[in-house]
Amino acid sequence: MNEQNLKVLIINDNPADVSLINEYLKNECVCEVTIANSLYSGIALALEKIVDLVLLDLVLPDSTGFETFYEFYSSYHNKPVIIFTSLDDEDTVVRAIQSGAQGYFIKGEVSAKQIVRTLRYTHEKFKNNNRELGLAREIINEAGITSRELEILSLLAKGETNKKISSVLYLTTSTIRNHISNIFKKLGISNRSQAVAIAIQAGLLKEKNENMDFSHVKPAKYNNKWSITRIR
Repeated sequence: MNEQNLKVLIINDNPADVSLINEYLKNECVCEVTIANSLYSGIALALEKIVDLVLLDLVLPDSTGFETFYEFYSSYHNKPVIIFTSLDDEDTVVRAIQSGAQGYFIKGEVSAKQIVRTLRYTHEKFKNNNRELGLAREIINEAGITSRELEILSLLAKGETNKKISSVLYLTTSTIRNHISNIFKKLGISNRSQAVAIAIQAGLLKEKNENMDFSHVKPAKYNNKWSITRIR
């Protein structure tokens, strides 16, 4: 990674924390740092500026706890978010990680080296995931899956049953089974788990309405590659 290209947004209202993080980054890597002292000013900056990573405190003047992460991530989830906070609550940690946070650090319990190492690793992981996303979409665009099959694939990725999919799309369960069989043939796969993996890899859960189609590939290429490493 070219460290000079690493742009970090720090959302934290404590001057001592901000100074400490800045010192960490200055000593360990070359970064361009932008600072916001509230949740909503942070959201505005994230949407306005080019950002590689976000370091988010969960205790801010306009928001506290898990809701801070939820509000931020609901508005801006294009880049990795790492939590750096004094809030040492197991339930909050689990909820944040399960909801998309790439790391959760407790203030006073982590070294500068750990933070910078996590920033580097997360940035590289995110870039690799984006490359995989592009490859999956290229495969989708060459496949010949119909718009109806794309809808079904998206619902499969959500974990819906055939019965649920049939009720959502107003089709019979036998029609749904036929569509799924066709999807498997076009993808060169044999089960729902493989279909779900490719659908998630291609971002269908977030972008169901894109005009995308699938092509057959060796499914082993995609197994487990869409999973994101969480760092606690």
